[in-house]
Amino acid sequence: MKNYKIRITQLHIGFSWSMRPLIEISEALLEVDSNDAAEVMGWPDNLKLKSSMTLFALAKPECCEVFQKVLDKFFRGERDQRTVEILLGKR
Repeated sequence: MKNYKIRITQLHIGFSWSMRPLIEISEALLEVDSNDAAEVMGWPDNLKLKSSMTLFALAKPECCEVFQKVLDKFFRGERDQRTVEILLGKR
């Protein structure tokens, strides 16, 4: 668990400068009528969306809830398991 917190802290510092555009893009995704990521993004970008939203939700949970809301809308709230495993140092 300690390794996980260190990685998240490093991500937190790295993402601080670029969060506003990510938040705006994520908010725009929430306005789309469809909840089918493959339809909206196409393949393989739907997979990248899930991984990215997982990463951002874990890196900046105090920032806002928009990244988790994107996961909720397009992926039934499920985080990308591989991304989580990488952050936990299991891959």
